[in-house]
Amino acid sequence: MSIYYDMRENPNPEKDGNQKPLHPRAVSKGTIKADKIVDAIAQRTGFSRGEIQGVLEEYTQEMLLRISEGYNVEWGTLGTLSPKLKAKRQVMTKSEIRSPSISVSGLNFKGSAWLSRQLNFDLERSESGFNNSTPYGAIYRRKLLEQYLDENPYIKRTDYSKLTGQLKNKAIQQLNEYVEQGVLIRLGRGNQTEYRRATQPAAAEK
Repeated sequence: MSIYYDMRENPNPEKDGNQKPLHPRAVSKGTIKADKIVDAIAQRTGFSRGEIQGVLEEYTQEMLLRISEGYNVEWGTLGTLSPKLKAKRQVMTKSEIRSPSISVSGLNFKGSAWLSRQLNFDLERSESGFNNSTPYGAIYRRKLLEQYLDENPYIKRTDYSKLTGQLKNKAIQQLNEYVEQGVLIRLGRGNQTEYRRATQPAAAEK
């Protein structure tokens, strides 16, 4: 078994539509519930399901207790948990805020050196990618579209989705926007719908 990954575009704070470099991100196959982990441990060991659940619950409660007392807590050999704090408002000096305006918003996790040595997993590129659209900028999507239509007389929604990483509804929305802008014309209906350039580019002079 491998970890699937896909490539995503880096965030674009400027929102200028320009393409940003891509980075790899794991594509989750789902979430394994605690009950399934307990069952797997019970099958491999001589411990009963109830015993394993009892130990896990006590271990969890003890970790939370120690964190509430101000300690960082080791989570087995995986790493260390520590409290993550959040202020209700921004301040410039320490005297501007008191403890009632600060809360624990979650937990930080720092992996151990042992964990780092165990992470040599097999990786495989995902064929389907994420269940959301790739956030390519509008300028880059338009560039991909123009390049595709330079080599093909028309483009279908499925082609556009593969080309730009957009899911079905997002792809239809963007193609319809190109139609409204006069960039494309829409021909056909349903699965036979195709999009062509509204005006063909001028032929190169000989």
